[in-house]
Amino acid sequence: LAGGEGDGGAAHGSEAAAQMLGRVTELVGVGQPDVRYAACLACYGMAASMLGALAGLNARREKLARMVAGGNAGRKKGEGIAQRMAAVKRSAEELEETVGGLVFSGVFAMRYRDSNEHVRAISLAGLSAATVLHPSTYLSDRYLKYFGWLASDKSATVRHSALRGMLAPFEARIDGGDARIDISALSHFVSKFRGRIAGCLADVCPHVRLAAMRLLLHLLREGFLDDAGIADDFFHGVNIGAIDPGAGPEVRKLA
Repeated sequence: LAGGEGDGGAAHGSEAAAQMLGRVTELVGVGQPDVRYAACLACYGMAASMLGALAGLNARREKLARMVAGGNAGRKKGEGIAQRMAAVKRSAEELEETVGGLVFSGVFAMRYRDSNEHVRAISLAGLSAATVLHPSTYLSDRYLKYFGWLASDKSATVRHSALRGMLAPFEARIDGGDARIDISALSHFVSKFRGRIAGCLADVCPHVRLAAMRLLLHLLREGFLDDAGIADDFFHGVNIGAIDPGAGPEVRKLA
């Protein structure tokens, strides 16, 4: 994606990546589930690479802006920096448009409800990566709702992927120290889906129960469960689910 040295190389790289991504998206709707899965995996992988490159471009643009704000550049040098900033901005906008248009408005919007559970799960994993790589766009109710919806999926694999997607921002911010992630952006989402999250403590799948327990602990520590309007029945249900012998030793240990 770097496309070589300089900002022109970045633009060329983003164009080439968009062309390649466009070709792969043609395969995500074929009849064979294994081909759909492989095509989706490739699309979400390329999207993650492009969002990583986007973060680098944004960091470069901020650095150039600081150089201009510092007032140390002469007129000629200042004009050169302005041109570079414009080129970097165009490349960043192209990358964001490509990922948003081809992958999440295109591939994800259809495949998150695919008939194959593994395609649905990998779609949630792709969205989860985006919430961490580009939180200013993807860590929002517009995208978070899919995790809440699919936490009720008939497949345990998909339910686990949905909970892992909810966990990702907490792990990146609290454990990884990523200051770009504003945990408060999840407030409305949590208030809407906390009942479903708590319900996952009674799931038949131990992996789902464990992910739900870890998520609830993050919500508790970060103050998402401090709302006085939360009914006592919610906490009673969480407590019962946490100490249930069927919940498994790892869940009871965390509780």
